[in-house]
Order: sequence, then C-alpha cells, then structure tokens
Amino acid sequence: ENNIWVNQEAIQIRLCRAQDKDLADTDTDTDTTQAHYAVFAEKNLVAMPRGRKEGQGQGQGQGQGQEVCVCRIPKTSCLTILTCSIADELLETDIRGPLALIMAVMYEMAIGADSQWYPYLSLLPEREYLPVYWSKEELEHLEGTELEATILVDKEYMKADYDTIVKEFFSKRSTGKKDKKNNKNVVPTLELFYAAASLVASRAFHVDYRHGDGMVPVADMFNHKTDKESVRIFGEDEASSSSDDEEEQEQEEQEDQNNKKDSEPTDSKEYLEMFLVRDVARGGEVFNTFGIHGNSHLIHKYGFAELDNDHVTVFIKPSLMIETFSAGEWERAAEALGISVQQEQEEGDGSEDDDEDDEDDENSVDLEIGKDFMSEQLKAVLALMSIEDDYREDSKQIDKQRKRLVKEYERSSRVPAEFMHTPSYISRLHLILEARMSLYGDSSSSSQEDLALLESDENLVKCRAPAGGGNTFAGVGAAVVLRITEKQVLEAAFLQSVELLRELKQVGNTSKSKSSNSNGKKKRRKVVSGVCYDPTVVFER
Repeated sequence: ENNIWVNQEAIQIRLCRAQDKDLADTDTDTDTTQAHYAVFAEKNLVAMPRGRKEGQGQGQGQGQGQEVCVCRIPKTSCLTILTCSIADELLETDIRGPLALIMAVMYEMAIGADSQWYPYLSLLPEREYLPVYWSKEELEHLEGTELEATILVDKEYMKADYDTIVKEFFSKRSTGKKDKKNNKNVVPTLELFYAAASLVASRAFHVDYRHGDGMVPVADMFNHKTDKESVRIFGEDEASSSSDDEEEQEQEEQEDQNNKKDSEPTDSKEYLEMFLVRDVARGGEVFNTFGIHGNSHLIHKYGFAELDNDHVTVFIKPSLMIETFSAGEWERAAEALGISVQQEQEEGDGSEDDDEDDEDDENSVDLEIGKDFMSEQLKAVLALMSIEDDYREDSKQIDKQRKRLVKEYERSSRVPAEFMHTPSYISRLHLILEARMSLYGDSSSSSQEDLALLESDENLVKCRAPAGGGNTFAGVGAAVVLRITEKQVLEAAFLQSVELLRELKQVGNTSKSKSSNSNGKKKRRKVVSGVCYDPTVVFER
C-alpha cells in the first residue's frame, strides 16, 4: 500500500544479533546492542557513476552502464511534520525543526495501533540506548572524554523543552486522542518524549525543503560506516542526503541546482532513492553514511563508536591551558590572537556540536588535536607562550618575535615552523598533552591497555555490534572505544613531538661539530699515556 520498493535481487534485509546470527521474525528482542537490522548484498554489486540517461528507467537493473538503485521510498511514506497525524496542529504553531519531528513521532507512538505508522514504528526499538539513558556507573566510562560535560546537560535541556513547549502543545490542542475517563486530551509522557527524541536523533534523514527531516522506512535499516559507505540516499532538492551531513548536503544541493538545467524532470522528485556508490561483494554488508563525524558525535547522537574511525578529535579547553600554565600566559596569547578570554563561559563543552555552531565565528576557540593534525590556533598559543621562555630576559625580543608570529598567522592562518622547532615549544606541547591525558582518571592506562580490556572483558565484548564489520561498539563499549581512540590521538601527537625533539638535537649536534671545525684547524684529543682520555675528552687546538 505504501509503494516502498526494495530491490530484492540486489539486497536482503536481516535482523541480526551478536555473533552475526539471524533472529527469527518472532523474536522481540529490541536491545540494539545485541540485535538490530542490517542490509546485505544478495550478489556481487558493482557501482556505476551517478547520472541516468533517458531509456535507462529508474535504475532498477544491475547491468553495465546502469546505476544500481537498491530501494525507493515515496516521500508520502516518510513520517514528517507534513505527513503525521497532527500535521495541521503543528503547522498552526511556530514549532519546526527536530523538536517538531520529535513531537510528531511521539504522538504516533502514543496512539499505538491507531497510527498509520504503527507497522513501521513496531519494527523500531522502543528507544535507542543513547548516553542520556545510561546509569551513573555507565557514565563513569566517559570520564575525561569529549562527551563527559555534554551528557550532564542533555536531559536538563530536553526536560525544559518538554515542560515549556511539548506539554503545553498537547494539553491545549485537540489531537484526536482522548482519555476515556475525563475526555481530556492525552498528553504523551516525558519518558515517551525521551524515547522519540532518541529515535529521531539516531534515524532521521533530510527529506527535502518542504518536509525537513523525517523518519524514512527501510533507509534507516542500513548501518553506518565512516568513509566506507556503499550506498547514499538521493532526493528531489539535493544531490544526496545523509542523516547528519548538512555542510556536504548544501554543497551537493547547489551542484544539483546547476545540473537541473540540463536534465529532464522525472518521477523521482516524489521519492527518496538509495543508489550504490561502492562495490559490495556477495554476502557483504551494505553500508550507508550518517556523515563524517568523530566518535564523540557518533555516540552522542547514534549510540555507537568505531575503532577504525579516523576523524576523532580531542579539544583542549582554555581552563586546562590556565591550569597547566597560568591565567596570565593564556590571556596574553589569546589577546594577541583575538580570542575572547571570556568565551569559554559561553562555548559549551567543546564538542563537535558546539564547534559547528561556532565555525563562522573567527574569534572562536579552536584548540583541537586530531589524527595527523593540530589546529593552527593551538600551535599559535603554544608558540606565543614558548617565545616568553626563549627570551625570558629580553622584553624587546619577546615583543618583536610575538609580533612576527601574529603577523604571519593573520596573513596565512599558519604558524611558521621556526616557532615550533624549539625545545621550549615542544616542552609546552608535552605538558598540555600530559594534562589532557590525565583527565581520563586512569592516566597510567595506555590506549593499548584499554584495547586489551575491550577485547577481554565479557561485558564489553557483548557491546560489539552484531553487524558493522566488527569494529563498531554500542553502549558502554562505545564509551571505552571513545576513550581508546582519543588516547590514540594524544599518544600520536606526543610521539610526533618526541621525534621532532630528536631531530632538533641532531641538528644541534651537527651545528656544534661544524662550529668546532670553523677555523680549518684539525682538532686533537689530549691523550694520557697514549690513550684518549675518555672520561672528559678534553679538546685543545
């Protein structure tokens, strides 16, 4: 009835559990750390370039020259603020965006079998086990990570939305669901609001400009794989749509607008379609993408983390800079770079979500370390501090060198290598890395030791996702993976700085050797009884 089409020649949807064993259709286990849906290739699938030509149909075939469409979902089959049972009531208000969709989903959940979406919602877990639902003991595994502060305020904000907006909306408007005893409107509970929020956060896709985000049946059964997705979802007003990759989506929307001039309109404008973009061997899992994110964001919004995620970043808060060095040093460096010293009180927890909000603010704090990179702002702050070490007794030189560094940084947004290739800079870097590592509370534990624990602890082993390639963990296991991958970033930065220090020492030794021979006269070791006097190795001309 809903006209959702699935290419059964290309893919098979299975309900999987730990150890990759299929569950019977009658199994009601909804623990997503132990069981969830996954999509697998029915045969070898070969990706073709996007861009259909007339005569190729809707891309249902797998022949040479045709793109492979694995499923097609009418937009009328997506649960959005325009298709939900309370669409008229919602549109009468100013409530839009994710909150409006959460309210739509929670209402459909509240009316149960009376909802046209009941067959779809009955396939979903009651809620995704996101960190906001973890126990106090489970949250302890997030100590020191980028998520620690975020989770503490999530529930507070969610409850405020429920009390001030959601509860009022359902109590004042007739939604068609009445309490049989007093004939009053049924107001969905706070717990149901939390559950709906978890489903929307982890499963919603961008449908189009009119619908906004929505719940998309079938599409949300494809699991995520960072940088290795094999399908993408395409819609009317964007080249591709992921569940949370807005920046890339905007760029692709513009490209799509440019291409529309040369393309004929098709029926696909009323559909969302998923096309193959990477080859998949028979029996292999077919992955989608939720966007390019580090593990902190993946756990926060989706409840899982990946051991092989190359986009993990670690932030250095200004408060840690002050604690490690001094308030004066931080304020002088921040002022020179145009960073507001008051911003930390307003910037949140330094997570990816906060960083997205501040990306257009040129004065935002960006003290970040990732795999094989360090933010230029963090380099600049440490370099400015190290100048004070190098010219401690010469205030004129300190002022001169600081101006040189800031001028070049403002011109190119980069820190010249000469300011970082000094022992004082590397010493400062070591101190801040050690301080950041100590926040985990188990500073003596390395990433390798944590990894061994992840592979041996029975409770953590159970957190390995039943699908996802073996490197995906949910629940508390995801928290341990986050800690491991963040420590790997810090350890790599430390090792790189040690290697740089060795190079500096080698250069220094070479320079001394050349200096000692600068007069062109051969140096001779003083000898005692015909043997070189090694304990002091005295040199004379």
